[in-house]
Amino acid sequence: MRLVGGAVFADLLRALTPYRDDVVLVGGWVQALYVLELEGAGARVVRTSDIDLTISPTLEAGERPPLIDLLRAGGFKVDAYDGERGFEISKDDVDIDLLTEGPNPGEAVRIDGQPDLRVCGYPHQALLRENTRYMLVGSEVDESLETPVEILIPTLPAYVMGKLLSSTRRSQRAKQAKDLAYVSELMARDDLRDRIVADLPPLLREYPNERELADQCLRSALNDDHLLSDVATQIIESSGFHVADDTPVRAQIKSRLTRLLTEGWDEAPGS
Repeated sequence: MRLVGGAVFADLLRALTPYRDDVVLVGGWVQALYVLELEGAGARVVRTSDIDLTISPTLEAGERPPLIDLLRAGGFKVDAYDGERGFEISKDDVDIDLLTEGPNPGEAVRIDGQPDLRVCGYPHQALLRENTRYMLVGSEVDESLETPVEILIPTLPAYVMGKLLSSTRRSQRAKQAKDLAYVSELMARDDLRDRIVADLPPLLREYPNERELADQCLRSALNDDHLLSDVATQIIESSGFHVADDTPVRAQIKSRLTRLLTEGWDEAPGS
């Protein structure tokens, strides 16, 4: 399966080469890359139509060109909303969302060290930046990446935590459901699930406030049949198969999220 926006993703990696060690890929692409790393180019993933990146609130350019100038030079459309808010960045109808730590979701944050760069602030971005690994990305994403490129992504448990935390703040139900769909799809793979539940407890102990919020998210989702149905819709649509009755899919999702709660949380304080 070719991912939507694979060519744009490859262009983005090339454009941001000087900042590759400072930019962490987040959002739906991370789910896709973990599944592709495990199963290869033919893997089925929940699709995403945008690309999310998170950066530190302080990002010194040094001798490098400003990040926003590199995007423009790479053929990306970069428009400022106004003098106070962030930028609208896109290429070939694929949106690029730049994020950083901020208490109020969507509120613009100025990045120190980057001339007049403003990005969207969201809570819990530090957790994603502080728990990362490098991944080689190549032709399984786009044919132009003949030589694999190393990028930073959150570790599996950090990504799962990030998706649970972001789902608690979603104003759009479809986006809340998609966050949980990403988690469900990772938990559907034995190898990925084993790594998540093994590595999650230490992370939960390190971030007790985030643990509490993620715990609330999981328990609430497990008791919300309408939300689970929305999650099932996301997964069914990504499968490409027509399913008239989503009952079996909802049951699978509930089982995966329950297993995450019972196995991933069992060593955390207060469990």
